[in-house]
Amino acid sequence: MNDDTSDEMETRIWLISEIRENYDNKGRQPQPAITSAGFWGFLMVLDISVLWELLHELQILPVVEKRSLMIRSLESTAHVLPRLIRILLGPFFAEEPHALGALRYPEHPRHQFERVKAFNRDRGLCVATHTTDPDVCYIFPPATQKDSVRTTVLWNSFKLKWAWGSDLCHRLEQKLEFGKTERCWDTTNKAANMICLSRHLQRSWARGQIALEPLESPVSSTPILRLQVHWLRRTRIPSAASTVSFSADPRQMFVHEDERAVASRPIEDGHIIEISADSEDQLPDRDLLQFRWILLRVHALSGAPDPRIYPLDYESISDMMMKGGVRQVVVQTVITYHETGGEIHENEGE
Repeated sequence: MNDDTSDEMETRIWLISEIRENYDNKGRQPQPAITSAGFWGFLMVLDISVLWELLHELQILPVVEKRSLMIRSLESTAHVLPRLIRILLGPFFAEEPHALGALRYPEHPRHQFERVKAFNRDRGLCVATHTTDPDVCYIFPPATQKDSVRTTVLWNSFKLKWAWGSDLCHRLEQKLEFGKTERCWDTTNKAANMICLSRHLQRSWARGQIALEPLESPVSSTPILRLQVHWLRRTRIPSAASTVSFSADPRQMFVHEDERAVASRPIEDGHIIEISADSEDQLPDRDLLQFRWILLRVHALSGAPDPRIYPLDYESISDMMMKGGVRQVVVQTVITYHETGGEIHENEGE
């Protein structure tokens, strides 16, 4: 969520309520994705200026334009969010369900070379705690040559370009070149998509519990990337597919944080990290970090369940949203996921 003042949060909640009301007033039967916690969470993390623009566009949209580009873009964005979370935080390979954040599986020789580059750039230390023997972690999950489903999801991610940020969308499309797996493989397997984190932070990074917000970098003769640490609080919402009131106040929905867990964190919320390199292109990729920063906040506001509950195919995620949640087996998975601190133990049965 954004660091709003109390008044700014009240304005944000009002705008989101008005956006939903104006969508409904256009004569459309509300799509399940539009009523979902994932879309509500997405609106919650957008700049207030973007929310004002979105509301204005909906207000001036003629009622007869029930299938306007604006409406289709809203619905497409809402529909794809849970699947993006699944891609970002789900296991990288089905046969290795525990390889969530670190490079722990057989690597291509070139991949190993990039891993060493990232390790050397970060001086063999965790970028946050400066402890030795860190894991080299991905910012965005690496592509493989068989990611046709992932490519489709990414392709549909930025229909509402100005909401995400037109410049950010353009750069990500260039880097990931949606529809061309080879370019995505090249981008996501480079050192710029890797960052060194301690074993403790790696686990939190893999579960989406900690995020690194890209900040404006100071003017310097040496390229520097500044990041701010955020420990994300989750809400009581079951999942991004759940139905939620768009007048809801997330501050009243956060799960109480265990004081012992907070005290055991190896780094404080709000801590500023600076990473330097010999050239800009050797730094961790700002755009991939920004993409992750947006999605992790949506995930936390949607209850931060085990991301594997979200199907990647269109029909299954639509069915999940139609039901306003998930089957009992998945609800049990969500509960044990948090009770065990992120270790996943799925309970079979309805």
